[in-house]
Amino acid sequence: MIGLLVLALALVADPVRDEASRKRIVPTQAACEASFALIRSQVAMRGDPVIYSEWTEADERDFEPGNYQWSPTPYAKAHHLPVPSGPAITRTHRLRNLWFSAVHRCPSIRRFLDRHHVAHGADAVDRVLRRQDGKVTFISIALAAVDASGHHAVVTFGSTGLHGGGGWATTLVRDARGRWHEAYSAPTWIT
Repeated sequence: MIGLLVLALALVADPVRDEASRKRIVPTQAACEASFALIRSQVAMRGDPVIYSEWTEADERDFEPGNYQWSPTPYAKAHHLPVPSGPAITRTHRLRNLWFSAVHRCPSIRRFLDRHHVAHGADAVDRVLRRQDGKVTFISIALAAVDASGHHAVVTFGSTGLHGGGGWATTLVRDARGRWHEAYSAPTWIT
């Protein structure tokens, strides 16, 4: 019994394990809900055909959280929300959530897309690429990285077609009722 306690204490105090835990994926309900809020608003605004792609892991090394010019949304303006700070975004970004697809990780998102007849997944992407349909937009959206308070999140997403595209980072805030709202966005790449 004492041996198990010593082993447990060693595992808890292991700095390598602590570093790994800071970089782990945190697929919490809050992460899915934050990504879902962004997808819900995108689906409501879309007029052209869109497909949400899925991936199992992507490298987000090109996301430099402190280097962007953040633009406020009407919600941020109405609620006088401060511009996200570089250090706060960087701390949240350390979670590996942004390396994973929200569509792949969150069944609630896939059910929503199915109910709204929005295509998603690798098969749907492959079909459109084979027929080279220039009217379809592909959207990749990351699983939200939610801060320790559970009230702020960052989501990255990209929108591409056969003729180019762009990427954005979006911050979201959670209101007193638990609903996520887009607060600030910034472009991250363009082709």
